[in-house]
Amino acid sequence: MSVDVKHAETLVLEQLSPKRAAPKAQPGAPAWSYMMCGRERYLPAHPAQVHEFQKVSDNVADARALLQESTGLTFDSKDFVLSTAWQKLVETKYFDTARYGAYAGGLFKPFQIGNTTTDDGKSVFAMKFPAEYRGSGGTAARFETGVPMRGVEHGQFVGVTTAAGDFLVASLGNGQEMAKAVEAGGVINMFFDKVVIGPLVNTGIRSTAAGAQQQGK
Repeated sequence: MSVDVKHAETLVLEQLSPKRAAPKAQPGAPAWSYMMCGRERYLPAHPAQVHEFQKVSDNVADARALLQESTGLTFDSKDFVLSTAWQKLVETKYFDTARYGAYAGGLFKPFQIGNTTTDDGKSVFAMKFPAEYRGSGGTAARFETGVPMRGVEHGQFVGVTTAAGDFLVASLGNGQEMAKAVEAGGVINMFFDKVVIGPLVNTGIRSTAAGAQQQGK
């Protein structure tokens, strides 16, 4: 996952491959964790699991080398922009060839974040981003070759202070559960039981994170 707040966009690439392009995160590095417990409203049904992205860089330009290592494609080093890199993946039909057992990606744009007030007067941190998804192979989503899925992900977070630092949390009773909704015809529509971001540190507005998936609740 690479996030560029300056351009209000995020690019995610996940693929079932023995190759790991990103370096290991430093101990204590901030993480963005999604916990899904497989409740009945998940479509399609799947086991409980945690998806976690650990921060490895403060510079979005580092995503260029990671994408090149992951995909084998070459991206212009001058004024590297995530949406431009995504467009090249689409134009070269990267997601239309069965290269791995499962692989998928998404472009979230515009990435909208900021403070807001709920109807009952509570201050929360809101996050919303329209998404374009593409992929192939043995994924939960049944992608159609050459056709993107479109949807939106959104949630509201509250600040939580712990001995380990400050965190943003979206869950039932804390802000508003993070949700993913795909347009008619899509199959991935779900709520995340808990989404946690942190510990929060003042390290700049651009970042690149390496994705990791952990099975279990």
